[in-house]
Amino acid sequence: MSVILTVIDCKTMDLFNASFYWGRVTRQEAEDIIEQLGLKSGLYLVREKYEEAGSYAITLCYSKR
Repeated sequence: MSVILTVIDCKTMDLFNASFYWGRVTRQEAEDIIEQLGLKSGLYLVREKYEEAGSYAITLCYSKR
């Protein structure tokens, strides 16, 4: 198994326009989005936590989960 990490400079990047940012969605909505995109290992999205404004979460697909 290999792991690839991508470092993002948040000072120079506009998170809200990034392709991986989905805004304020629930965990279930994020999981549904990943499922609709094909459940490929390594597929991910960043979201603002619906229940906790200003906090962010990463939803990641690994082994079709």
